Amino acid sequence: MSQSLHYHYSVAEENTSALEHPCPALHTSLTTQQSTSLENIQRRALQIIAGNIPYDEACCLFKLTSLSERRDSLCSKLFSQLVSQSHILHCLLPAQRDDGLTGRLR
Repeated sequence: MSQSLHYHYSVAEENTSALEHPCPALHTSLTTQQSTSLENIQRRALQIIAGNIPYDEACCLFKLTSLSERRDSLCSKLFSQLVSQSHILHCLLPAQRDDGLTGRLR
């Protein structure tokens, strides 16, 4: 399976927007102002789609969380997957520490 086809298949399988895939890499780089701007875009889009109802109610109606919460969740999910030795990016993690050794160094 080609890399592109595999990517599109995994996006569809996880029911995740393709725009959310780079979030774990970019999430910690966002300034508070940028995060607020992104949230305002979602707020405005929901207001257009759902009419003039409060943002919290629109989020409940469409079963959405804030974009910041979704980015946090995606980062946690990615890390949980990376810890598995079967994950393709697991080799990028540093070696586990020997607790016995680090305990004696202190």
